[in-house]
Amino acid sequence: MNRTMRFLDRLRVFRKDRSGVAAVEFALFAPFLMASLLGVSEVGLMAFDKMKLTSGVRSASQYVLVGGEDETVIASLIADGSGLSADALTVGVTLYCNCAVDDAAAVCNSNCSDDDTPRVYRQISAATVSARLFKSWPLTSVAEVRTR
Repeated sequence: MNRTMRFLDRLRVFRKDRSGVAAVEFALFAPFLMASLLGVSEVGLMAFDKMKLTSGVRSASQYVLVGGEDETVIASLIADGSGLSADALTVGVTLYCNCAVDDAAAVCNSNCSDDDTPRVYRQISAATVSARLFKSWPLTSVAEVRTR
């Protein structure tokens, strides 16, 4: 019984001692804090890459808007405007036309059913892969420009 009492006395003393509690709590909380911090930075860097890609597509759409049609110039404008390597980008330019009356697809060289010229559009798209801390994320940006 005496031995049990001494053990219980030691437990009471240990229970009242609060030194080191903050260090233990921090050790338990720190992995979750670091994982959250890395996740937020991953999303932030990915969003930054997406904004850079969108900026490049916008600069290329301005070139198309003033009459530019050369796809190599469009690709270099996207690369320059986004600050990304031209090798890492996949660029596509699609030409299509439609009529104003019925919004139907039309042949770009012929007139619509109401003898009006069709509206001409160019769709500029760019895609890349954002390789970050945990995973590689595919990013795309698309702009549609009415040229006529």
